[in-house]
Amino acid sequence: MKRSFIKSGLLVISILSCLSFGSEIKTPKKLAASRLTFWEKVMSGKIFAKKGLRHEGLPSSFGLKLDESSFDDVVKSLGPNKVIRTGEAASSEATLCYKGDDGTTVAFSSDEMHGTSTIANVEVRTDKTEISFPNCELSQKINASLIFGSGLKLGISKQDAEKIYGAPSKRRSDYDLYRYEGTFKNNALSVDKKDSYDCTDQEEILIHFKEGTVDWFAIRRNNFC
Repeated sequence: MKRSFIKSGLLVISILSCLSFGSEIKTPKKLAASRLTFWEKVMSGKIFAKKGLRHEGLPSSFGLKLDESSFDDVVKSLGPNKVIRTGEAASSEATLCYKGDDGTTVAFSSDEMHGTSTIANVEVRTDKTEISFPNCELSQKINASLIFGSGLKLGISKQDAEKIYGAPSKRRSDYDLYRYEGTFKNNALSVDKKDSYDCTDQEEILIHFKEGTVDWFAIRRNNFC
């Protein structure tokens, strides 16, 4: 499935609305503006891509996989929820957000243009972050001790995060960004299915720090030709 990386990246900077039972709830404009400012800063400038994907996974207790599991799978695993949407038509995106009793939030997302049936991104935050997702449903499976991928979790130090992932693709005082890329052949865009195109698989891990420890992070998957 071909996804727009830019659109995936813009999930956290758009004005969110929640569609459920015919009603629509919009988030404050200041919230969207804060996300826009931060993500513009993160994605600006040159970012070095490491070769090969890490295929970072979700906690085993979820029974879910990025780029494979659907939103329905998420609901079955974590409980009933409402789909939050942003944008319109080809530029629209969707997310499901859950929170634990300790205030930890986990949001799964995908862009509308390439189908919201498969989750491509996950973002994990503590209740202390300045920006958080609204309209998150309670789930007993969500808490700050959850371990993602190769050992990433809330509360670990910057030094421990670097032990897991090594030198980042981009580093600033408050965050480290890791970008991994691999290539593959795809003939889905060919009219007769005979020609193949060189395509790119991309995985990004963004780790945000506050006072030297991880207070939120995001894992994202994308592929494009």
